[in-house]
Amino acid sequence: MGHTQRDPEKRCEILRHVFDAGRFRRIEFLGRLQSWQIKWCDEVRTIYHVNYYRWPLLANNDEVRRLRSSRQSADGMVAE
Repeated sequence: MGHTQRDPEKRCEILRHVFDAGRFRRIEFLGRLQSWQIKWCDEVRTIYHVNYYRWPLLANNDEVRRLRSSRQSADGMVAE
């Protein structure tokens, strides 16, 4: 875990510096909405992820990988 993930004040200082420098007008946070992000947001959107495979073999391979991962998680093993 990085230092800024544990220290909201440091994260706030870094974001303030980025905006004050004027290089960025917007920062987008991806992932689960965190309580500290709400202070910096005026809009919250849901992002959807879609996988598209040109070849069916790749789609089948991904499905097998996901099934193995979920089975290992259900068995109490750490999924890779």
